[in-house]
Amino acid sequence: MSRRLHNPGLPSVARGYRGRATLRAARSLCSLVVVVALCLVGCGEPDEAGGPTRSYEAAGPVCEAGPSAPRATVWADFQTLGADPNAIARGDGYLWVVESSDNTVSRFDPATGAFDAFFIDLGVNRNPYDLYVDAPRDLAYIANQGANTLTVASTQTGEVVAEIGAGTEAFDAPQGVTASDDYIYVTNTHLRGRGFDEGSVTVLDRDTREVLGSIPTAKKNPQYIAAIDTPHGPRIAVVSSGAIHYSGTVTSDGALELWTETDDPTAPERQIFALERTDDERMGAPGRPLVTPDATRLYLASATAPVLFVFDLQAMQWLHDTSDPLEVYATDDKSLHNATIDARGVIYLTAFNDDALYLFDTSCDAVLAGPLDLGTTDGYLEGPVDLQVVGDEVYFVMTLSNVMGRVGLGW
Repeated sequence: MSRRLHNPGLPSVARGYRGRATLRAARSLCSLVVVVALCLVGCGEPDEAGGPTRSYEAAGPVCEAGPSAPRATVWADFQTLGADPNAIARGDGYLWVVESSDNTVSRFDPATGAFDAFFIDLGVNRNPYDLYVDAPRDLAYIANQGANTLTVASTQTGEVVAEIGAGTEAFDAPQGVTASDDYIYVTNTHLRGRGFDEGSVTVLDRDTREVLGSIPTAKKNPQYIAAIDTPHGPRIAVVSSGAIHYSGTVTSDGALELWTETDDPTAPERQIFALERTDDERMGAPGRPLVTPDATRLYLASATAPVLFVFDLQAMQWLHDTSDPLEVYATDDKSLHNATIDARGVIYLTAFNDDALYLFDTSCDAVLAGPLDLGTTDGYLEGPVDLQVVGDEVYFVMTLSNVMGRVGLGW
């Protein structure tokens, strides 16, 4: 069984911590401090098999125009996964979990609870990193970081339809995947051991899946890419985390790029907005682009610092960059963070080294709730690495303990 190639940037900056059963410092469930709005009412083991791990009471809002903090119930390990789950994506009515060391993708139906283990088998030595679900075509595009290929698989049967790029230079340590109406975009981090060459994005025709060419990125380590709507029309958002040392130290600038497609798919109109390094060696490493429901702002969690960066999509400028980010919680340590956003404009941010979840209200940029403890044990790190929101439930994957958990929210 092959082991995954590790990128020390988001969402895998914590690869510096991987492979260790790391003792959590001063971790005690019953003395858990709730920063803003939630109060712990239950801790320890569930009363019965399959029961919740712990619960938190609801509380009032922190923003005048925002929601109240919901009641929260945590099921820390309700589903066992394959080895090294690295990403969880939503699409075609399912949640899809990329299991990097097993070279598989599992499928979960949140409506019925049905779990199809190893639904897509990619073959050996693929080391899949992320995927995009093309629901209109019933296809999934899976970036294989170890094999430098893109797998195309049926979301109905799990059958591998094609593997693109084998034996070519079409991809180079690919990670992020998205699609517009006409094209598929795959980010290439050009990872070289513990360093990075200049990054790029490969463009494919969405209908024929022909590789059309590649576009160099402004900064190193492009990990995230998304097709988004803005007040100025549709854009392709490319996020380069910048070079990151395996210890979690930021060693180069990152950037947000907003691309407008043209008649030439390899020559979009590009706007580049750098995120410069600061004296704080943790500051930078922007992650997944999260667009607010009104499409006016874009939030990015830092991989290495407990902060959010904010970009104004109307004015096309940073509101909070590395010089004045929004702090989610206080710590001097380096830790991996990942985030997603719901239809209320609430951001859900995981703190890898604390096995914790925070809720952040974008209506006034304040922490709504947290930390919510996602772990199952008092003594060892389990590592929430990615998450998705479906209705009133948050699903998260633990990359060290190989489980999926969920948080039920009573809004």
